[in-house]
Amino acid sequence: MSNEIQINSVPVQKAEPTDTNKLAVNKGDTEVKQKTPLLSFKTEKPLVELSKDNDSKKTEQVKDEGTEPIKKMKVKPGWGNQRIAIEVLKSYGIENPTEDQIKKVQMAIEDANADQVKVWKLDNNRNIPKGTKYFYANANLTIPDLYETLGIQNPEGVKEIKNQDDPIISIPLEDPKKIGLQPQPKEENGKGDCAISNPTHQSKKTNDCWLLSGTNALMTTDWGRELINEAIKKDENGNVTITLKGADNKQIQVSPEEIEQAKESGLYSNGDDNMIALEIAINKYKEEINPRTDLEKEINGLAINWGEGYDLFHLLTGKNVLRGGALEVGNRHPEHVQKGLDVASALDTMRDNPNEVAMVVSFMSKGDPFSKFVVDGVELSPKHAYSVAGVEKGDDGKEYVVLVNPSNSGEQIRITRESFLDHLSAADAIANNDDSLKIEEYNKKLRDILKF
Repeated sequence: MSNEIQINSVPVQKAEPTDTNKLAVNKGDTEVKQKTPLLSFKTEKPLVELSKDNDSKKTEQVKDEGTEPIKKMKVKPGWGNQRIAIEVLKSYGIENPTEDQIKKVQMAIEDANADQVKVWKLDNNRNIPKGTKYFYANANLTIPDLYETLGIQNPEGVKEIKNQDDPIISIPLEDPKKIGLQPQPKEENGKGDCAISNPTHQSKKTNDCWLLSGTNALMTTDWGRELINEAIKKDENGNVTITLKGADNKQIQVSPEEIEQAKESGLYSNGDDNMIALEIAINKYKEEINPRTDLEKEINGLAINWGEGYDLFHLLTGKNVLRGGALEVGNRHPEHVQKGLDVASALDTMRDNPNEVAMVVSFMSKGDPFSKFVVDGVELSPKHAYSVAGVEKGDDGKEYVVLVNPSNSGEQIRITRESFLDHLSAADAIANNDDSLKIEEYNKKLRDILKF
């Protein structure tokens, strides 16, 4: 589950510890119960409630809440032109744009900033097709008035120009102190809730989304955070010792100097030194057990460039991992990976018991298998690992799956459960109680079908 790499550095503020798994969000006369354990950190912008009656009301509501249509935008690192269009559409009150709307807005923005548009010329990069248009990170874009383009009425009174420096939040957060299970801020004495507590961002130079997403997935559960705390120990000299349960409790030490060198190289994640130490340790382990050829090291020489969510789960927990989705278990998978994950049942468990299951997933496009695609207004990358932070019910009555992209573990994105299952490529999951994934129920059905 690795390949598409991007980084989206977003200023975040750490959430306070919490003792509850439920969040009551008041919206008018309606109270919504949220059980989802979110791998999240408080950002500086509140999410406004948008009217769903018609486009003009949506725009008026945005205006009333102070989130007027974007007129200027500073491009975030890792943002493609589709993502830019999606964020602009959100400022117009369109949370779930169609592909046609995204394309129209994307073209309008490119035309308005023709002097800054770049075109990808290489044709040997699987993730960026030749001819793809893009903007440099931190480019300052002028966003044209898009009311006519979108076919919606321009409300009166929208006069101020808004500078968009932060992405719009996609998950309603009323009081982050009430949010359920999530990584908590580290205390100065190093005794915080989790050894990895700060938001982390995957390096654009390394394909280790499987490692970061596996760790992020474990951090959505209290038992997963305990396992991480057991695996990562720091001594008084700053040396970090990583214990890999799934490798016969092998211990690998990472020095402060190695961590600093890793930071300077730009090949490892940023945001939390303990996450970097984990990356370094697993890279050492993978190099030791499976030295690679020069061709395989072509990207940047790191062994963590390739892996699967089940690799991280097994190394840190020692547990067997279940796999499901379109990509089932093949002959080349290790013994600790078993097929038979009932993904729908696993989602039910995450909805009803948010502290039970940790899951990493990847998605596939219905078109070009190597290009980014949009689902429910969210841009996804194929062959890229995401962690599942939970399942929640939306205001529209539908169930949504909350995802975390390792490019920025401080943000959440969400798509409908239907879209999640429709585009699912592979899912790896472990549970605190193995029976909760209903593997025995699956095997019984299989035996009944095969008559043995």
